Amino acid sequence: MIRRARSVRIAVRLSVACTAVFALAALFQGCQAFGFHPDGVGATPDAASDAGFMACNDSGTCFPDPGSRPTDCSVASGDETLPIVTFDDPNVMTGFFKAEGMYIYTDNTASSWFSNGQSLCAASLPQAGETTCGFEPWTEPVDLCRPGNNALHLMGGPFSGWGGGIGVSMQKLNGRDTVNADLNKALCVPPDGGTLNPVCPPDDAEYAVRVAALDVSQYQGVSFWARRGPRSQTGLRVAVGDKHTDDDLNYYAVRETALTGVEQPIYCQRIKECGCLYNAPCTYYEAQDTSYCRDPSDPKTQQQCLNAINISGTTMDCACGATDVCNTVDPAFPNDPPIGSDGKPITTLNPANGMPVMADTAFYGRACTPYQFADGTGTSFCFNPGDPPPAPASQRCGDHWVNSVDLTTDWQFFHVPFTDLRQQGFAKKAEELDLHSVSVVRFTWDAGIIDYWIDSVSFYKQAE
Repeated sequence: MIRRARSVRIAVRLSVACTAVFALAALFQGCQAFGFHPDGVGATPDAASDAGFMACNDSGTCFPDPGSRPTDCSVASGDETLPIVTFDDPNVMTGFFKAEGMYIYTDNTASSWFSNGQSLCAASLPQAGETTCGFEPWTEPVDLCRPGNNALHLMGGPFSGWGGGIGVSMQKLNGRDTVNADLNKALCVPPDGGTLNPVCPPDDAEYAVRVAALDVSQYQGVSFWARRGPRSQTGLRVAVGDKHTDDDLNYYAVRETALTGVEQPIYCQRIKECGCLYNAPCTYYEAQDTSYCRDPSDPKTQQQCLNAINISGTTMDCACGATDVCNTVDPAFPNDPPIGSDGKPITTLNPANGMPVMADTAFYGRACTPYQFADGTGTSFCFNPGDPPPAPASQRCGDHWVNSVDLTTDWQFFHVPFTDLRQQGFAKKAEELDLHSVSVVRFTWDAGIIDYWIDSVSFYKQAE
């Protein structure tokens, strides 16, 4: 069953207990020589164990991953592709390979880890002085179809809510937003005034599409390699977002309107909740100088809330209130100085670091106001009494175009045509997927345990 997957990027810490479990799991690590067959069939890919907390249960029984059977690499030949993420970019600081520009979001009921083949890294924001973990996930060497190949190895769970996902914004490939782009790619910033790549929206396109989307109408869909570990759930969804569904493009449009006064088109709406789940009280805790729905000294709260960042606007049952939610920045976006009532930026310095205060201009300075929708649901939202109320679900962003594939423990190559993608129905409906404004590609999953391997994600066009 396909369920709604709300977006919450998380930052969690790798605990001592998890490190110890990994050390135990490492005892079951397999070794294998590298090799290829001349007919294009590769050697058995990486046969390492499930390198993480899910490799062993509480009784000490471990579940080694036997790896994939021989893989026919020729099935991926003949396509014309635009690589989205190859997992082969080395991190200049650590030397480890990383998943370029990707982010993870979950229901916040369990943790996620990435492996680089040597150790585990929590899906986290980089910490001060940290050199081995970061926001972009590590990748792991695999013997799949070419020498020196790396793939994403994502483990986690058991998730007990709606699950989670991992994605990459097309602004990374577009390059016109120089603050958030991957300038090593920057398809839409041709050097020396060269010819613009055909996938780039024209210079006169609406702002959000121009800086954060790609025109992939010349391609047929999304292709990738994937397999799963033996304890993982089989289902994996592929999601593609466009200007009709993407929160990010809404952010860019609202931001540009606020900064320039030039009205930008809006296709869906974002909300930001500031109340607590189950009508729990919003309480100020002096030690953290933050308002929380739950006692932040509780270990479970510390794990699931203190390092969690919400990007969907929905309540996480963690921080609450106007100051601690409505005024906070969103690391998913290029936040700006907040806009005052006179329409001009407010320049305020943070006393802790002397840096200018930045904000999501759509919600900064708004009150945390209770509101109930016609269907009886509701909580508190970031909007001022007298302003337009928060958008109902039927008008919100986030319902991207998806389809699911079933993974086995063997590497498989998947073609997912755009024509096979459908919306799930939990937010605003669109007439069609607009291939001229594709802004995000994601992989999402349901509740349960995950142990996914993913490689070579691309837009593809098959030969005639």
